[in-house]
Amino acid sequence: MPSSATAPTPPSLTAPAAPAPAPELIEAEISNSFALEQKLDDTINELSAKRDAGESTFVVLLAKELAIASVPLNVDASPAFKNWKTSDGALETKEKASKEALEAVRRHLSRLEQTQPDAMRALLERRKAALKADLDEVEKRLGELGAGSKAKHSK
Repeated sequence: MPSSATAPTPPSLTAPAAPAPAPELIEAEISNSFALEQKLDDTINELSAKRDAGESTFVVLLAKELAIASVPLNVDASPAFKNWKTSDGALETKEKASKEALEAVRRHLSRLEQTQPDAMRALLERRKAALKADLDEVEKRLGELGAGSKAKHSK
């Protein structure tokens, strides 16, 4: 006996679009991403400086070992070399990871520039205004210092 009811239709395969995040959340994400970018850049520079300093220390210590060695220097067995390679390897790993993270942050910021240009523009305009206000304050203080020092020297 045929049924007069129709078969149920399958649920839609596409999910409804998620609501757009609030502008303040987008700007917070952009701001946090910029802060992370700066922090990672600072970390990379710091790690690089530590590696350079460690290498210099190693060379000085190796030169001392050479000066006191009564036999030809075996660099591989040198305590200075072993210490340097251990610490430099750890710093190199951290530096590489930080660089990879920095590249990911920069790709994310690039995507945000494409998908959220208005929020990016608004945030950058506010940052620009804050930097200009800081610069104006510094120039004002420098002007005051310049005027004060000229007055002292002319007396």
